[in-house]
Amino acid sequence: MNQALPALDMKNPLNLSAFEAAPHLVLSLYLNASTGAPESVVVRTRAHSLLHQAREDLEKQWAELTHEVRESARADLERCRAFVDQFVPGGGARGLALFSCAGRDWWEQYPLPLPPPERFEWSSRPLVLPAVALLEQYPRTGVILVDREQGRYFASRLGEVEELAALREDTPRRVKEAGWYGLRERQIERHIEDHVRRHLKTVAAEARTVFEPWPLEWLLVGGNGELFEEFRQCLHPKLEDRWAGTLPVVANASLDLVRGAVNAVEAKLKQEQDGALLTQLYDAWHSGGYGVVGVAESLRAVYLGEVWKLIVDARLEMSGHRCHRCGTLSIERNHCEVCGSESFSRIANLTEAAIQEALAHGGEAVIVNGHEQFRADGGLGGLLRFKPHETGV
Repeated sequence: MNQALPALDMKNPLNLSAFEAAPHLVLSLYLNASTGAPESVVVRTRAHSLLHQAREDLEKQWAELTHEVRESARADLERCRAFVDQFVPGGGARGLALFSCAGRDWWEQYPLPLPPPERFEWSSRPLVLPAVALLEQYPRTGVILVDREQGRYFASRLGEVEELAALREDTPRRVKEAGWYGLRERQIERHIEDHVRRHLKTVAAEARTVFEPWPLEWLLVGGNGELFEEFRQCLHPKLEDRWAGTLPVVANASLDLVRGAVNAVEAKLKQEQDGALLTQLYDAWHSGGYGVVGVAESLRAVYLGEVWKLIVDARLEMSGHRCHRCGTLSIERNHCEVCGSESFSRIANLTEAAIQEALAHGGEAVIVNGHEQFRADGGLGGLLRFKPHETGV
């Protein structure tokens, strides 16, 4: 079965994180669906291997599970196996994210345009970290290539660049023509420039139509650099506000050249965006205001619903614990700082749990990479809705 690419955005992890399966388990499965072979057997073999590992992991906790939970988990394994057995790689899908909880009659599937790191997890909630990391690494970008005769429109999403539309208009050429002190030549030039101006307005108007159903984070423009300033003035304010930079490619560049240029600029913009966000975080933290840095402090703020933007280092991986009484996440298993309980359950992936909590409270999660000071400070922080002392906890 071929799968069309879904409109994957932050709404997907947000909706997933809101699902609670307890007392049942959710099986989350991320699969690499890319293969150099025409047959699907390569993908199925990898998927079967991962499902076998998931079964072995389930059996380790078998004695702790009720009969109802066991039967639900068995059904999840079979459902995922049945799906991958009839899945045909293609249609742009190079990865799969599958989520199943038979006990709640719940199933979600997301073909992915990039192969994710293969992994599985049994938990009371779906595993959303790989999806969040993918989305954070590749924001939605619109691309316009424009010159004096044409306009081309591209969408860049999750590392893939696709041409959406194109238009072309014939523009009169510049000519040398004799006349009274060059008057005729100046008239022709004004005529040509007026035609180019109308052309730019047409390209800008079409851009609004092309990108209106596809919200952008960044807009990149390439083609004839002499026209960029005037073209920017022609854009609708919503698109002009998204203008993030220019591309060193001509308007008739091949798709491969466009893709390479877009990916390079996106990587630079992402690094700059992360740096600005961390500067904002540290300024808020050092002023004792609306920011917190550090694992323990951030986990507490997440539990209290203070965090509107959780910031996570891409390499952060740690285990931890969840309080049985109030649900607070923590690194140490001593006593809960919120309710005083000494009863905890182990959390294999504390980073994932923190992101899920932040999303469940209506917040956002941002994955940053390559910032050593933040990593040294724990790799976890948050911009807050209100100052910590205002919670009264």
